Amino acid sequence: MTAEQFSAEYHLLERVSTGAVETHHAHASAGAMVMVHYLRGSRQENDALCELIPRLRPELQRKVMRTLDVDGVTVVVTRFILDLTTFQEWLHN
Repeated sequence: MTAEQFSAEYHLLERVSTGAVETHHAHASAGAMVMVHYLRGSRQENDALCELIPRLRPELQRKVMRTLDVDGVTVVVTRFILDLTTFQEWLHN
């Protein structure tokens, strides 16, 4: 997916964390408030984070809406996570 296509589906709002994972609050074109997590670490780091998603507890797994490639960057879109500190910590719960 291109950044332009992604922007048509998700309007980024405030950035809530930076670093190996950059997280934004976002507004989905369907109307929902979501969170967008750009995985900006090394390929190994990003793959390791993605491998944690299927291991999440079912109620947390349901918060993950989609994982996609946006112009070469892995992006994970989740439902709004009220108590998020970092995406990495949330995945390790």
